[in-house]
Amino acid sequence: MLSKSNLWRALTILALLALLVTPFSADGWVSASQPQQAEGPTENGAGVKPVVLSSSRNDTSPALRDMKPAEARPGENREIPSRVLPKVIGKGMKAEQGTPAVVQNKPVEPNMPGTIANFEGINNVDGVLPPDTNGDIGVDPGTGTKYYMQWVNLSLQIWDVTDPVIPVSLYGPVDGNTLFSGFGGPCETTNDGDPIVLFDHLANRWLASQFSLPGPFYQCIAISQTADPTGAWHRYEFLYSNTLMNDYPKFGVWPDAYYMSINQFDGSSFAWEGAGAVAFERDAMLAGDPAAMVYFDQGAVTENYGGQLPSDLDGTPPPDGTPNFFAEWDDSSWLGDPTDTLRIWEFHVDWANPANSTFGLNANYDPNYLIPTSDVDPDMCAFDRACIPQPGGTALDAISDRLMFRLQYRNFGTYQALVSNHTVDVDNTDHAGVHWLELHDDGSGWDLYQDGVFAPDSANRWMGSAALDVTGNMALGYSVSSSSVYPSIRYTGRLVGDPLNTLPQGEAELIAGGGSQQSGFSRWGDYSMMGVDPVDQCTFWYTQEYYEIDGNAPWQTRIGSFKYPSCTLGPSGTLQGSVTDASSGDPIEGVKVSLGGGLVSYSDVDGFYQITNIPVGLYDVAASKFGYVAETASGVEILEDTTTVQNFSLSPAALVTVQGKVTDGSGHPGMPLYAKLDIAGYPESPIFTDPATGHYSLKLPAGETFTFNVSAVSAGYNTESRDVTPPAGGKVEHFALTIDAAVCSAPGYGLPGYLETFDSGALPAGWKTADNTGGGGWDFDDPAGRGNLTGGDGLFAIVDSDFYGPDAYQDAELISPAFDLSAYSTVTLEFDTDFNHYSGDLDEVADVDVSTNLGASWTNVWTKSGADYPGPAHESIDITGLAAGESEVFVRF
Repeated sequence: MLSKSNLWRALTILALLALLVTPFSADGWVSASQPQQAEGPTENGAGVKPVVLSSSRNDTSPALRDMKPAEARPGENREIPSRVLPKVIGKGMKAEQGTPAVVQNKPVEPNMPGTIANFEGINNVDGVLPPDTNGDIGVDPGTGTKYYMQWVNLSLQIWDVTDPVIPVSLYGPVDGNTLFSGFGGPCETTNDGDPIVLFDHLANRWLASQFSLPGPFYQCIAISQTADPTGAWHRYEFLYSNTLMNDYPKFGVWPDAYYMSINQFDGSSFAWEGAGAVAFERDAMLAGDPAAMVYFDQGAVTENYGGQLPSDLDGTPPPDGTPNFFAEWDDSSWLGDPTDTLRIWEFHVDWANPANSTFGLNANYDPNYLIPTSDVDPDMCAFDRACIPQPGGTALDAISDRLMFRLQYRNFGTYQALVSNHTVDVDNTDHAGVHWLELHDDGSGWDLYQDGVFAPDSANRWMGSAALDVTGNMALGYSVSSSSVYPSIRYTGRLVGDPLNTLPQGEAELIAGGGSQQSGFSRWGDYSMMGVDPVDQCTFWYTQEYYEIDGNAPWQTRIGSFKYPSCTLGPSGTLQGSVTDASSGDPIEGVKVSLGGGLVSYSDVDGFYQITNIPVGLYDVAASKFGYVAETASGVEILEDTTTVQNFSLSPAALVTVQGKVTDGSGHPGMPLYAKLDIAGYPESPIFTDPATGHYSLKLPAGETFTFNVSAVSAGYNTESRDVTPPAGGKVEHFALTIDAAVCSAPGYGLPGYLETFDSGALPAGWKTADNTGGGGWDFDDPAGRGNLTGGDGLFAIVDSDFYGPDAYQDAELISPAFDLSAYSTVTLEFDTDFNHYSGDLDEVADVDVSTNLGASWTNVWTKSGADYPGPAHESIDITGLAAGESEVFVRF
């Protein structure tokens, strides 16, 4: 059903409706899904395969400093959703398991360094809680300007902190979705929070992200085009799921990808759906090209796991090929472990063949490491949100069911380290302390190096964030509160040579609170952020929330920095140069210059590139860009405190045509397939075949090898990966995809219960239409001559309000005949569509409904409003719960 009021130029097109069914006597199967989304992994061969998706939208923005801020929408305070992990509920506490943790329960001499920077961050300008406080420190190596970017619920702000004592606000605070102004889609029109900001020091770029609710569920990601966060950004929309809420997304920067962990909940019932792990294609996003994501839906196999964090790199990159590490801490009472346990999964992403990516040990998603930790008690107030006391206010949320952001990674050469923390009950009285952990891998695998609990007096300490500097000194920031201490911000730490399992440097105060939170929501946090200066790799930067005055939710945030005097950076140097076109001498923009290990820079409009803080040594430096012959300079020496110049002159590559067809390679040989071709290194990837012929064509440099990953848009076919090296004369490369016999869901292999193409030019027999306003309804002869925009050919059904004129109002229905599905155990509704939305201020809705009682009542199964949903779009909806076994099923559009 299409309804609209006072609008013009909205249209919806419908073509190729099918009901796919399975008899009660047959085995169940799943029908084809839409191009951009699959709802879980499939098992094929040795293990579970990931879901591989492409960005559903991307562009490059104007400079952020020139963009009109989105208007803040303050009002009555409201809560940003975040849910307790079900694995902790009702488990209680086991008898002591393993070695008790070292609890630091007495004050020590305060030797922590004082603050260098200490200034106000964003306050509650949008009227929400909690703030989800985070931000990071970064630098523009070309100008030497240091920036601090903070993004909280629901605003962002950028400061120049080159002089940390006198920070200068450059931009904001503005609503976070200002970053996506002009982008279109839900990333522009929603501002839902759970933000993350990280500085990618390997490329001197910024990553900023938040989710988009309430479903379909999107992850909105932006990567700065340069080191200046007030400049232009490469912006991306990824459809995470149609049905699974991507709650509590946490990111980690890594050389081969940007990694994200997710706590998944059903988008309608909010039932727990397990953990999700995602890798985003970093190289493509740094270049502003369409990008892929590789997604492991752990919840499709086991709902045991949740509260994971991906490792986030500071300093020297890991050895080439090192996987990202996802970690989760579990009490012995939660999953039946003999001791409290830290689980670590290895995420190997393979961008050449994403389907070969792996997560964990096997198809059960068993972790690669089970690491016993000291015994602690995470049960704060039976995990009730109202827990931490404060003077005169409501109790605050402890969030003691998960690790706290970040899981920081450092490579010290002789060993690798991971650090994190979480909140625990110190003495079985709901007295909160911080359990911090440091893990080492000296080449024999990850193991616990040290851990302890910090609770030096009767006040509660929680909501921490921990990090190591370049020498191995640790800093831990957190909130502090009690019945006599207003919510405040403090920090503690240890030097690398201090006694293990202790934080003996005492405690320092970033700022003392002066008020308490009166809101009945109790929410606090949900996280904070301890970062490290990427230049000196010694200065810690911490941001956290606090209260200066009593109130419902007048929270404020603070940003501060400090440094251990003993910390010094090892010898390093700088590499820079220019890249020009060998045939013209003109500078080339966008050339990737890399040293391995993720150290990378992209040339600017003048052809200039620069990479800073490179450890001294010899490097092979590669320069590459699509359309040019790549070059490598071997044995480039980086000297201490020295700038090494390495210029490149790249020759244009001869481009030749690669073309072919993608067809069915099983029971319908030669049948053309509408298919997606992901081609690693090709800037226009992915490309799609012609749906009618299966043909594709593109131009690639002769003599270079490209990996083609070819997958049918309709589910049910296996993906084929093949290396293609075009010769000088071009190449014809065909792909014949085989069906996945395990699910037997490819079109033409299922059981079509009903098929309607709407290409007769008239209302199909048995169908009915209703024009409820007289302003125009469903037509079947393309009255405006638009052509089929759904991805198919021939005629179609359309409600075309632009054709009807600006004074016409549509409330139109297209109702199917009754379908007898009493003999079928599964029913899937599929259709091709195109929806052209006109204005976000107007009421335009396209709905699909199902009735089983002669239209007395209808159940909505699909809806679109508020944004364009352009074709070609293929929808697949499981309506088994509504229609299977029913004798009179009607579908209304």
